[in-house]
Amino acid sequence: MHHNQDLDARKNANMSDQERAKAVRAHKAHAAVRNYIDVQAAGLHSLVLHRDGGVTAFGDNSYGQLGYDPAEMPKILTAEVIPVIGEFKVRQIATGPMHTLVLL
Repeated sequence: MHHNQDLDARKNANMSDQERAKAVRAHKAHAAVRNYIDVQAAGLHSLVLHRDGGVTAFGDNSYGQLGYDPAEMPKILTAEVIPVIGEFKVRQIATGPMHTLVLL
């Protein structure tokens, strides 16, 4: 076994379940970040453009700026795929205080 792999294996064996779960979450978050090519934030909402052209959004949606009916979803607390984009591949994103722009 390679020296670094041996050290990693011993370190992982000594981790508590909570520490191991935290390490797994951090690894997944790092892997997910590699799939993002742009992040935009303005006002109280944010957009994330993925390498495959999909867009996720979260934050304030009180004006429908995230693509959801504001009466049903005035705030989006976890990243959600913007539904109105559908099968289109987005090339660029931009945000303003109360709006969202996508370039297809």
